Amino acid sequence: TDDKSNEESPLGFFGPSMAILFLYFSTGAGARSLLAERRRGTLARLRVAPVHFRSVVIGKLAAIFVVALGSMLALWIATSRLFDASWGSEPGVILLCSATIFAIAGIGALIAARATNEASADAATGMVAFLLALFGGNFFPPGALPDLFEKASRLTPNGAALQAFARLSIDDAPVRAILPAVAVLL
Repeated sequence: TDDKSNEESPLGFFGPSMAILFLYFSTGAGARSLLAERRRGTLARLRVAPVHFRSVVIGKLAAIFVVALGSMLALWIATSRLFDASWGSEPGVILLCSATIFAIAGIGALIAARATNEASADAATGMVAFLLALFGGNFFPPGALPDLFEKASRLTPNGAALQAFARLSIDDAPVRAILPAVAVLL
């Protein structure tokens, strides 16, 4: 029959989980590129160009978002088509992917803004990514953590996103059920 439970495929959880972990590196790379441009003097040259500097920064941030969204959606499509893993309804997945990217890109931008150079930004991004992945529950399927740890994981962007992805994929929840998590991520 075609009546498969979404719980049968661990990729329904680990697909979004790994996508979230790797978002730190892809969005962090985009933020670190601004540091490299500042070091090389590219940003100073762009400031004198006949466009608003704000437009340049918005364009760079939009490019980071598009690349991250494309990466996350490619992983979703691959795990769904190749391994029959469900991430949930299409509108819910796209909305949750977008909100997750905004949250993680914000963390990456904060790290890059506080870093003195690209190497320190890389080190800080790796440390933050793995700490939030550990505390957010990226390495453990839903329900595998003790209650206190499960509740504490929701205080991280990883945990908030993973809880919402689990509601979409395992519980087959409607989009409105994940709106509080989307609001927290944004």
